[in-house]
Amino acid sequence: MRPGPTILVVDDSPVCRTVLRVALSRAGYQVQTCSDGLSALSTLASPGAPPPDLLLLDWLLPHLSGLQLTWLLRHQTRYPQLSRLPILMLSCRHSTLDRLKARLAGASAFLPKPFTIADLLATVQHLLTLAPSHLPPSSVPPSAPPLPPAPWPLSPPSFFPSS
Repeated sequence: MRPGPTILVVDDSPVCRTVLRVALSRAGYQVQTCSDGLSALSTLASPGAPPPDLLLLDWLLPHLSGLQLTWLLRHQTRYPQLSRLPILMLSCRHSTLDRLKARLAGASAFLPKPFTIADLLATVQHLLTLAPSHLPPSSVPPSAPPLPPAPWPLSPPSFFPSS
């Protein structure tokens, strides 16, 4: 039997990480976990490590928020496969403005907490079956206007040095 797609779960709550890991594992996915944004960035940028098929990311994380990590992944150029990685953002913040912020940062989908396992699995399956053309673009077209500076510090820059 072939192993299922790999999902990197990033949540600072041990309980949430466990619930997500168990639910996704039972559904046939291979699951890796991280407890904060910096350890997720380190895992994603590990030399020689294959990228996960999906990133399941909490918004409110220590050291580097899910929003910051999403923006960083979408706008870096050193690892093109990561700039097109499907990202499912989870958050207890679920106003229309919060959903918009997540989408503008580059999240592929947004799931408000609390959510049902059925909704989680349906969203994960949907993101994994999307054609690559439905994912965010890997680079900004040359004719696009320059992006405004990020409203937060982009640290640590050493993870994505310019080539």
